[in-house]
Amino acid sequence: MKFQPYFPSLIQKFLMLLALITVSALSALFFIERFIVMPKLISQEDNLAGAALDRARTALENSHQSLAAQARDWAHWDDT
Repeated sequence: MKFQPYFPSLIQKFLMLLALITVSALSALFFIERFIVMPKLISQEDNLAGAALDRARTALENSHQSLAAQARDWAHWDDT
């Protein structure tokens, strides 16, 4: 049996190159998303959650102060 070298056709070369470019592009997109985009989005989400928590805390404190003031106003009217 004689060895015959394998020479891919033009279509096979094109498909291999296309597959290589596709894998390279998807890999690049994955790493960009994982190491650049996601950390910024997580940081922004943490900031927004902190701001929402501060607003909720302020609303509760205002409500507490209002109820405490109202309780003081009505305390001397207690008949018990």
